[in-house]
Amino acid sequence: MDDLQLVRELGDETPMRSADDLASARARFVAGMRPRKWRRMGIIGVASLGLAAAVAAVVTLVPFGSPAPVRQDAALTSSAAPQPVETAVQLLNHAAAAARAKPDAVPRPDQFYYVRTGERESWQSVDGTHDGLLILEQPKGDRALLPGCRNGRSAGVIGDREIPGLWYPCEPQGVYRSDLPTNADAMAEYLKGERRDITYKNVASLVVEQYLPAQQRATLFEAMSKMPDLVVVRDVKDGSGRPGIGVTSAVLKGNRWTLVFDATTYEFLGDTERAIVQSGFVDAVDQRP
Repeated sequence: MDDLQLVRELGDETPMRSADDLASARARFVAGMRPRKWRRMGIIGVASLGLAAAVAAVVTLVPFGSPAPVRQDAALTSSAAPQPVETAVQLLNHAAAAARAKPDAVPRPDQFYYVRTGERESWQSVDGTHDGLLILEQPKGDRALLPGCRNGRSAGVIGDREIPGLWYPCEPQGVYRSDLPTNADAMAEYLKGERRDITYKNVASLVVEQYLPAQQRATLFEAMSKMPDLVVVRDVKDGSGRPGIGVTSAVLKGNRWTLVFDATTYEFLGDTERAIVQSGFVDAVDQRP
């Protein structure tokens, strides 16, 4: 998805929210760890985990809640011939195996997870207590503070500035998700949240926007294989134009939510709108791997 276009659409189409609405949305966010259904939000306030939504909000409420910087390469290299893929289940099982084989990075709690997806850069707090940052390079390098949760409260912000005296209750939620299940059935239940079925958006939000250790990432792909109506999409490209093989739901229109994997290594690349070009753990905001 084009983050800047999403920001503009949110600003044009969504009305301002009241302070009571913000407090209510915040309470629902911190009430539990299960992912919620994505939704659009007001110009003031954020009630979902999407980083693009943080820029759209004038007041941002989401909490993201030394060794040398560790870099995560966007794709593995392998000389082995690709295993044949006929079904989405096979593809996701190969992706799970590739995830388990990838070396893990174990960051310090005070570090940040840096991700570059096309024209967007983000720094998210590993333990959720430090202030992160989101930058959209176009058209003018818009910056949005991602406030950390400290002492049970998170600051309201305008762009990259805190609003003096404005605080909201919170619980820290870090970007390093070692807390997620390592059993496929348990992961499937987590992904369902309050719904009866796993939602593709819940999967995409975790695998693109957060850091899952190897075991959790592999389990995520295995849990996703339990979704009905999955199909393989061949000759697909990620958001940066890299070719690969994809998986999506047959009931979705087009390939908007297609996850894209390297066709040889089955390393996860991104989706058809976003591509993980560079990622890794760093010691400070504005630092890159």
